Amino acid sequence: MNPALPVVLLLCFAPWLLRRGEWTLAWLKMALVATLFLAPVLVDRNAIPSPAATLGKFAPWQGVADPLEGNPTLVDVTFQLQPWQLFLRQQVRSGEAPFWNPHQFSGAPFWSNGQSAPVFPLHLLFVALPLQLGFILLPWFRIVVAGLGAWALAREFGVGRNSAMVAGVVFPLAGMFSAFLLFPMANALCLVPWVLWATARLANDRLPRAGGKWAALTILAGLLLLGGHPETFVHTAMLSGLVWILWPGVRRGRAWLGFASAWVTAGALAAIQVVPLAFNLFQSSRWQQWQPGEAISLGVAGELFLRLGLPHAWGHPAEGTWWGPFNYNATAVFVGLLVLPLAWAGFRDRVRQRVWWPVWGILLFSLLAAYQIPGLRDLLMSIPVVRTMLHHRLLFAVDLSLGLAAAAGLDAWCRGLRRPLYEGCALTLLLLAGSWLRFTPQWQSKELLGHPIAWSVWAILAAILLMVGRFLGEERRLRLALVLPWIMAAELTAAHAGINPVLAIEDLFPETPALKFLSGRPGRVAALGDTLRPNAAMVYGLSDIRGDDTLKLNHYEEVYRQFGGASPFYYEPITQWRHPWLDKLATRWVLTPPGRALPGLGWQRVFAAADAWVYERPTPWPMVRWAGSEATLRQQGLEAERLSANSWKVGWQRPGGGTVVIAETWDAGWRAEVDGEPREVKPFDGTLLSVEVDQGEGEILLRYRPVGFGAGLFLSLVGMAVVGVGVVGVGRNRQGRHLEEEKLAS
Repeated sequence: MNPALPVVLLLCFAPWLLRRGEWTLAWLKMALVATLFLAPVLVDRNAIPSPAATLGKFAPWQGVADPLEGNPTLVDVTFQLQPWQLFLRQQVRSGEAPFWNPHQFSGAPFWSNGQSAPVFPLHLLFVALPLQLGFILLPWFRIVVAGLGAWALAREFGVGRNSAMVAGVVFPLAGMFSAFLLFPMANALCLVPWVLWATARLANDRLPRAGGKWAALTILAGLLLLGGHPETFVHTAMLSGLVWILWPGVRRGRAWLGFASAWVTAGALAAIQVVPLAFNLFQSSRWQQWQPGEAISLGVAGELFLRLGLPHAWGHPAEGTWWGPFNYNATAVFVGLLVLPLAWAGFRDRVRQRVWWPVWGILLFSLLAAYQIPGLRDLLMSIPVVRTMLHHRLLFAVDLSLGLAAAAGLDAWCRGLRRPLYEGCALTLLLLAGSWLRFTPQWQSKELLGHPIAWSVWAILAAILLMVGRFLGEERRLRLALVLPWIMAAELTAAHAGINPVLAIEDLFPETPALKFLSGRPGRVAALGDTLRPNAAMVYGLSDIRGDDTLKLNHYEEVYRQFGGASPFYYEPITQWRHPWLDKLATRWVLTPPGRALPGLGWQRVFAAADAWVYERPTPWPMVRWAGSEATLRQQGLEAERLSANSWKVGWQRPGGGTVVIAETWDAGWRAEVDGEPREVKPFDGTLLSVEVDQGEGEILLRYRPVGFGAGLFLSLVGMAVVGVGVVGVGRNRQGRHLEEEKLAS
């Protein structure tokens, strides 16, 4: 039995047993849905959800893991996000602030890389828990929080208690959320329905005092921004604005001011993370080298839309059958074949109710934006900052709005609504027919007919179930309505659970002979091609001059481009192995796949095993050295020690003084003290750290703190104070009203 299973079951039932009510019952249901979705992990004693079996494709992990059991679509999780999670855990547990990552490139910002989310509550929970339990509870809580939020949002729109469970099932188990379940993006996504719920409650408040609901929107939006995916925050702010604009009733300017101030204060709450991120973003190659992507044609958009009716229309990446024009995650939009007819019925039933206009507005906007329909695409591409984002990810809003519509449709089905249900079943089958007409030749040639046949049969059975249920007596129909959300949960689990494979925890970045050989040896490492794929080296405490991060410091990227690839976004291998910058970056060790010699370079092979070969480069420069010195004098009079990921201590002794160079990436957040006195840290060769020292001897202490951290901390404290004042004011107002009521009663 997985040690997480009893913990998960306790979390499922404890709140409901301690205090039974509508909310705790909803928690129980959503917790059981999350448990069902993660069941393949929970029934395996040593398992965690991870695609990292993909390691087996690359040296030095061949034979350690079977790459067929991984998922190449989630390569970012394997070689970027899970190493970052382990680094965050190690840093915080050792009492260090996770400001700087010394293990990728020649050092890079960690706190402000946009996805590390170092203060997000679920990440801090991951840090505190035992490792296996943390890896399981992190996605489990994401599903539960998302499902409960979608349920609450459906209830806010007037959906019945049980029918609202449809929204709670659909949103977290649909294509987009499940595909990004192991990404920081899911931290933000799980709070999207909560932010919209708080927006709807604030918009629906006709009282002059709405401080509690204002505070709820502020706190939830601030937490969303801390989640590690700022792009989702911007998209959610757009959707929240749609809800506010389309909500029925005329609002005074004061209400608009309150709504805007909630979002501004939310930004202040998250400023401790967001302000340093802004400084890092503007000096990144992603920002400085950004170019607009090509628009997709309406024909391709139509093909992508067909995935709404078939989860595996283009195969499945974890099964090695994916053949779509884009990756699986970018196009995932399947919400279930029971959901689609009910969503149409819900739309037809509530389309004239003005309170539902925000839902239809979100659905239309997200569909047009996600599929890059001309007009809206042009508008979004004209807005600074917004234009740099990937708007196909707004498919999460398609999932959410369809889940809300289906919840309303189940209410209508329970009342005996007939014609819209028939129309919904017909449209669903028509969508499937379009997939068969478009993709049948490809399915046949790739021997993939099994999946579309199975899902088409289920579509027919689902339509029959809904139509037959319509003719049942009211009591039986209501009983069936209690079961339908669970059938949807099983359907979506069958469709999407496999996207996040099961992995034995001992196979997560296992140590191999070559990695054991390198452990603790001085000097940086590099590797041939995809060997030791970045950022895996950081898990082993190795420093790799390569890296995999979408926010690369542009001045380091300009250096790396001289001997490696030129992509401002993705990892590129090294191509020029004779380049002098490899020496300047203190690159001492180079890994190759076993049997791959490096002729003509004059390097000595110092290790050979079945996992990898290791070569030692003969001319690496020291990590800490004097500028402009001959090889024999570069380290003379210097004693350097890395105190932590964020700091260096360098003792120096030189009669004439000089410039001490540290082969670490320069960033404006580095500060130096020479014998206790502040000293400027200057960029050397445009990229490295340097400190000028006077003649004699002394000690340099270098520390890193992200630029803007102090200002961000101050703004976060101000935001917390503003929210606190609002909450206290609400409490006093309530107490005053109670006293007035008691006086009137007496």
